[in-house]
Amino acid sequence: MAVRVDDAGNHRLACERDALGVGRRLGARRRRDRDDLPVADDDRRVVDRGTIGAVDHARAGERLHARGGMGVLRLGPRHRQRRAAEEDRDRDRGPQVHGQQYSAMRRLPTLPVVLAGAAAFLDLYCTQPLLPLFTRTFGASTFEAGLTITAPTVAVAIFAPIVGRLADRLGLRRVIVGSAWMLTLATALAATSTTLPQVIAWRFVQGMATPGIFASTVAYIHEVWPASRAGRGTAFYMTGTILGGFTGRAVAGLVAGAVGWPSAFLALGALTGIVAAILTMRLPPEREAREPDRAAAARHPTTRGGAIGHLFRNRQLLATCAVGFCVLFTQVAMFTYVTFHVAAPPYGLSTGALAWLFVVYLVGAVVTPFSGWWIDTYGHRAGIASAMAIGGAGALLTLAGPLPAIVAGLALCATGVFVAQATTSSYIGAVTPSDRALAVG
Repeated sequence: MAVRVDDAGNHRLACERDALGVGRRLGARRRRDRDDLPVADDDRRVVDRGTIGAVDHARAGERLHARGGMGVLRLGPRHRQRRAAEEDRDRDRGPQVHGQQYSAMRRLPTLPVVLAGAAAFLDLYCTQPLLPLFTRTFGASTFEAGLTITAPTVAVAIFAPIVGRLADRLGLRRVIVGSAWMLTLATALAATSTTLPQVIAWRFVQGMATPGIFASTVAYIHEVWPASRAGRGTAFYMTGTILGGFTGRAVAGLVAGAVGWPSAFLALGALTGIVAAILTMRLPPEREAREPDRAAAARHPTTRGGAIGHLFRNRQLLATCAVGFCVLFTQVAMFTYVTFHVAAPPYGLSTGALAWLFVVYLVGAVVTPFSGWWIDTYGHRAGIASAMAIGGAGALLTLAGPLPAIVAGLALCATGVFVAQATTSSYIGAVTPSDRALAVG
């Protein structure tokens, strides 16, 4: 509704007040648009909306004249100074992502991130249901068969920091896609093994390729997602890791039980190749990182103590890594040797039945997306505390004798592990303003 600007002085003051009010509301709406779903923006970071053109004029101090013309409202010096300060604050207040400004994409790449998580864990622990089969096929001991799990885990521990540094230099998307194709090749070539040491060697190569996917993907999330939703983005990724971990074990066990373990590696190699192709086509490159804010740079200096010295001085990061170590140790140990326990009398589960044992992972796939909301709402401390409580209760329940109790305990333990992984991965991105892929590694 047009307001006369040439009547009384009171009308002029009302018009001036309205113009300032519209400017504030418009600025708030622009900030909300940038923080929520991404929208197209120009170089000035101004939302291009034709429907609010008249409001843009009002923000500039122009008002529609009652007679149909355009009257220019001249604001006083104090109001002009206040408006200039608000505009400068709006320009400087870019959406922050833990020390870096978030540059919005048109659409958050949720599906590619889920698939990247699936690829990272599709092959990493795929031999867990095959361990009793390896002991019978190669005449190996429990320890020797377990090396097919130890080898990729050790490779991940060795190469994760190296790949993390490489990803921070070459680009996250490039390392994710390249590692996915490398993992595809290593998984397919594992089918050519004729001895257990050859299987272990190819499993080590698989472990070399895996960090390039999971470490880079967690860093990618914190470069692309808004800070207010980074926990949910990490939870989507963790859901992918759960689905990938279940699929890898289930496919390996079912195929090996039907046609032999070499075919299991071929099937997993084909699945990994499909995911790698989708990532090549659908995973968008991350935007160039903005300059870190001064506060974050002051808190985390990188110019002294070596290229990674600032990471070792970050106590929050070190504590998070310690928690992650304990969580991974528990998960690998429990799900590796429980297969020997339930394959022996009185349970006597076959290789195919052992594959179905990992259906308990799907419970975590249902719970983990909600954990992202829990983390964003109540914080990382509440997330890790609830995860430890759930996982500890599940581990104690596996000591019971009945098979259903063991399965229920595994389900609780897996859920606690996945929530803990989502919490720690999200927290690493929150406390590390730079070199995130290296920190995750």
